[in-house]
Amino acid sequence: MLQVKPTTVRTAEPRDPSFGSALRGITAMVAAQLVFLLNDVLNKLASERLPMGEIIFIRGLLATLLVSCVVVALGLHRQLPQLWHRLVAWRVIGELGGTFFFLVAFFHMPIGNAMIIFQAVPLMVTAGAAVFFREAVGWRRWTAVGVGFLGVVIVVRPGLSGFDVFGVLVLVSVLFVAFRDLVTRAMPSGIPTLCLTLITAASVAAMGALMGLTEDWVLPAPRELAEVSGASIFLSAGYVTSIIAMRNGDMSVTACFRYVAVVFAVAAGFLVWGDVPDLATIIGSFVIIGAGLYTLYREHKVARNGRPLIAAPASIDSSTRG
Repeated sequence: MLQVKPTTVRTAEPRDPSFGSALRGITAMVAAQLVFLLNDVLNKLASERLPMGEIIFIRGLLATLLVSCVVVALGLHRQLPQLWHRLVAWRVIGELGGTFFFLVAFFHMPIGNAMIIFQAVPLMVTAGAAVFFREAVGWRRWTAVGVGFLGVVIVVRPGLSGFDVFGVLVLVSVLFVAFRDLVTRAMPSGIPTLCLTLITAASVAAMGALMGLTEDWVLPAPRELAEVSGASIFLSAGYVTSIIAMRNGDMSVTACFRYVAVVFAVAAGFLVWGDVPDLATIIGSFVIIGAGLYTLYREHKVARNGRPLIAAPASIDSSTRG
């Protein structure tokens, strides 16, 4: 029998891929927060006249058509049967729940407040990564997550402006989104990101159509149609980048960079609605940015020292991985 001589693996080779994977996850997460925020801004503008279900349906339909064209152009439609996987269904449920509860609250409260409360997601994802995927979440990572959340608390100052039922709905959305991200991590890596984006957009559009059964839809004006169309583009980009973020790097690291959404939300509130941030908001924003920069510095330092930075994620259904 022909014997194959084992290949010698040099210890220095994994360093760059490890840090590169972390950097891809971080970059994708920051990009996702930006495009999702732009999507939310356009949705909120359109909601001044259009009902929520109609916005969700039109936006989801346009996103579905856009992503479908890309999927077909790249020949990925041949891989659509891979979507018949139970974890894909669970991910869709997480996406629908997160979208519904967040938008119900978002249309009834300031954009900054909604985004700030939503920043409980990194804590949930980090805890889930430690429990379900056995990621080594050391005290430095927990500290970075905690400091980032402290920045959120400084900005929102809970108790000063009240915490109504819409704030509770945002927290319900947080649970769904954290669940969605954890399921995304556990999914077979062979399922194309764009295929997941397609099924997600189509499912959200279907949810909007069902909501429309209890609403009185109106014909969108050109401006509103442009707002919803723009939102569909940003939404599609958000789906893609968020999936990439969950598939690269340690989740406990990537999750920290969700906090940058607060900075984007404060900036959007000022530029679009004229909400001037006070001193506490500015200080909290700098704390959030500082926590993210420290996390990036720490991961780069670990990679340079040659210690393993990213462990292979434990699969909930490892038999399906190719």
